[in-house]
Amino acid sequence: MSDEQVKCVERYAQSGGKICIVGPAGTHDEWMLPRKQQSFGVPRLRGSEPPEGGTPNKGIERIGENDDVTAAVRRLCGADLSLSARAPSGVCVELLGVPRLRGSDPPEGGTPNCRRLLHLVNYRTDEPARDIGVSIRLPGPQGVKCVMFASPLQEADLRLPFEVREGRVEFTVPSVDVYGVAVVTFE
Repeated sequence: MSDEQVKCVERYAQSGGKICIVGPAGTHDEWMLPRKQQSFGVPRLRGSEPPEGGTPNKGIERIGENDDVTAAVRRLCGADLSLSARAPSGVCVELLGVPRLRGSDPPEGGTPNCRRLLHLVNYRTDEPARDIGVSIRLPGPQGVKCVMFASPLQEADLRLPFEVREGRVEFTVPSVDVYGVAVVTFE
């Protein structure tokens, strides 16, 4: 990373952003020469000391390649993550908000997004991932209308049972062979 790229990342963290660095990112400049000072004001690996005379940047944490990324993100962001999924190794999840159609106003105090899409990819092709527990933080005070699960390998979409508690919607995706999407629709 160039010095300018490092400064950009540092500015993001100083403005309240959170960054979890896995492995040696930023330890070398754009010419692959080792940096004389540790980048981002954080130690090279979690548990080591900050640079002499420096203080660690509170919005950035560096961990080793074999460390627990989820635990590091929780330390940075606190317990109230926007998404939590209990899935076997090899399952990747991504949460997206879907905006309302133009001209359709959100309810009083509601969110401009009317749905959340949770993409699930199972990279372990030898067996389906089963019983994936999902908890998504609600973006506002509105309730949840329904949770559906769709996959190209299913004949029909599944309506999933869900619970809303403490500002979160919780449900279980029964099985993901390769790819599926859970759609949370708000009232």
